[in-house]
Amino acid sequence: MSILSVINGSVLISRVRPALSFSAPTLVLASTVALPIVMYTEARWRNVALFIASFVFLFSLLRVLWLGPILSGLLSFTAMGGIYGASKFKFWLTGRMLNVWDIYTYVHLDTLIYIKDLYPWHYSYLYAFLALVLLLAIAVLWFEKPKKPSCLNAAIFVTLLLYGVVASSRGLFIDDHHPSTFILSFVESLPELAAGRVFEYGKSIPLDPQQVAAARTNRCSAPSGANYPNVIVILRESIVIPSTVQGMGVPHVDESRFASSDGRTYRLRVETFGGGSARTIFSLLTGLSVQSFFGGMKNVAMDLTPGHLRYSLPLLMRSCGYRTMAFTTGYNTGHFYRSIGFQDYFDLYDILRRTGGDTSDRAIYGFLSEGIPSENAGSPIFAYVDTIASHAPYSYAVRPKETVPEADLIEDPIISEYVRRLIIGERDLERFIEHSGASGVGGGRPLVVLDFGDHQPHLTRDLPGHSGHVNEDRDQDDPHMLTYFRIRSTGRTLAKLPADHAVVDAAFMSDWLVHALDLPIEGFYKIRWPIVERCKSRYWQCEGNAVAHQLHQILRAAGLVSYP
Repeated sequence: MSILSVINGSVLISRVRPALSFSAPTLVLASTVALPIVMYTEARWRNVALFIASFVFLFSLLRVLWLGPILSGLLSFTAMGGIYGASKFKFWLTGRMLNVWDIYTYVHLDTLIYIKDLYPWHYSYLYAFLALVLLLAIAVLWFEKPKKPSCLNAAIFVTLLLYGVVASSRGLFIDDHHPSTFILSFVESLPELAAGRVFEYGKSIPLDPQQVAAARTNRCSAPSGANYPNVIVILRESIVIPSTVQGMGVPHVDESRFASSDGRTYRLRVETFGGGSARTIFSLLTGLSVQSFFGGMKNVAMDLTPGHLRYSLPLLMRSCGYRTMAFTTGYNTGHFYRSIGFQDYFDLYDILRRTGGDTSDRAIYGFLSEGIPSENAGSPIFAYVDTIASHAPYSYAVRPKETVPEADLIEDPIISEYVRRLIIGERDLERFIEHSGASGVGGGRPLVVLDFGDHQPHLTRDLPGHSGHVNEDRDQDDPHMLTYFRIRSTGRTLAKLPADHAVVDAAFMSDWLVHALDLPIEGFYKIRWPIVERCKSRYWQCEGNAVAHQLHQILRAAGLVSYP
């Protein structure tokens, strides 16, 4: 062997050794660090492999960005552990898995503060943890300094990226897997993001030009002097009629307690389970199914809407001379509510300031009552309001001194507290209706109230006789996706509502309200009602999705919807 070959060999080894010294410890570190977390969250080995691969991918990405191996390891572990922790918290609170689009919503500092205000007892540990990670990262960066990565970093980066794409097409996406569900929701959204597709219109179909032209003329020909009622739409958080849920064991709280003015209780098919109230809110106020958005984009439908929607329920009510108001316990969503026609918008912090920190249904109705004029002068009110007293967790008593006999005999303390909150909310709502419908209150106008359950509480899927899995497929009617709605009136006779529609989809609930009010309208909502009757209130489950696509294409052709 020549001296030159030895030298060349030494140079080659010296070039390869850094790469090898990086790769082996990285893989060992990834496996060692990831396995304890994966043991408690990923039941299948393919999901475990995806978790570890994602850890190594993130590590490699940080190394390519010139961070040292120690800092890259710290940040990778923190990120993966953070995904797991956030997913567990969301699942505990709502029964839903973490989706990659949640980043868009949850990373804002304002959102962290908002959630802290709702659930303050959970967040001191989070802030302490984030502060510790930040201090450690600064210390490691100062000690380690930026480190030039090897070529192997880039190779691992690209390889694991391809693995993630391939893995997404092999049925790894199943319920109850926290980090892998988050990771695969990202991969699932990539094709739509790359194609720039947001909203589903279906295959192009011939449209009636007269129908398209009629859809453009959205207006209400309100006669002068008409004494229109004040109209209130109320979202009741996590409410389902207990007697309709197998295994809950509460037969005495039944449908008779949730009857409309016509004596019937209507079954509502919502588009979310356990959490995600924004989905039901969107479907109600826009008349569009949130399932029309591709992939996880339905989670941010509200954020995608401003500037792309030029018709809605509040815009219709404004054309009838109504003053439109939104009272929401959300935060930082004013851009959506104002864009669809609400003139006045109040969020959680407005409510907290007005009520002295009280977020009970009673306090929210009190705040709402202040917005209803007490004199005959002025416009009728159309108000949307959501309540949160019946939201999980149910581990503590709301208004513990208030007696609720319906809950006293329930052995399960969680179900007992849930029923307590439901009944207390019913009492608060009845008092509000009685007060607001009284003579001289609300400008002497009649009152029409629509209230509904936005989704079931996440506890229902784990009751005896339930599979623990919820099928949210829009073409199916999983019992966990059914709640209720009712329409009640004081001082005004409502139009007759259909008696043969077994289930009403959330996106058609606004049509029921408009029909019940019997307003002199023209335009798209007038076009919709015959479709509602023909499809028996089913949005997707009518003619194999064709009717939904027809509605979407009419809206686009009329210039009322411009989602990509």
